[in-house]
Amino acid sequence: MIAIHLIILGEILMYASLLLSSFFLMKKDKLAVWISYAQFPLRLLFMVLSFGLILTVARLLDIEGINYRGLISGLVGLEFLRLGITFRVHSRFYSRTRQSMT
Repeated sequence: MIAIHLIILGEILMYASLLLSSFFLMKKDKLAVWISYAQFPLRLLFMVLSFGLILTVARLLDIEGINYRGLISGLVGLEFLRLGITFRVHSRFYSRTRQSMT
């Protein structure tokens, strides 16, 4: 029973951190990138995926013959791609030593 409460609490904290990181992303603050890095393993643990809407739509439409294992694998792959893009943005816009334009 306690484990279920911890899982629910973790999921609530996960969604709260998503709201927090989106706030900092809109402000273009470097903290948003670090929050995103910390969120990544938790997003996979709780299956809070960026493209998770695709899975929800597939369930709602009750598409016959859909391979859910393949779909989930693809969504996790997209999540890793999103992490790679976050690395690229971090290194490009938030690096300590900026290269001069000359």
